Amino acid sequence: MRVFVIFAVCSILALGVTADDGLCPAAFPNVYYNGQYCCKSNKEKVYAPQGTQCDGSVIQRDSLCCAGDSYLKCPSGICENYRDLVNSQCPAAFSNVYYN
Repeated sequence: MRVFVIFAVCSILALGVTADDGLCPAAFPNVYYNGQYCCKSNKEKVYAPQGTQCDGSVIQRDSLCCAGDSYLKCPSGICENYRDLVNSQCPAAFSNVYYN
């Protein structure tokens, strides 16, 4: 019974993901500008006045520029990087969960 309950909870959590869950959308998966924006690219735009936060390196949460200016405002206000929760696995603590 315990295994089934854990499986059901993981399945429900995976299927119930919406923009309001605080994730960037799949088309713009990379969070930057302290979570306020989501970038299509995984690179920063090069913009010298912003220094190392806009130097073309891999985009991070504290980056200030998005390569190609291909971005959108976080749908929920503050976002985290997109994660494919529908196809992801349950936590390692329950790695052998199954349904029969």
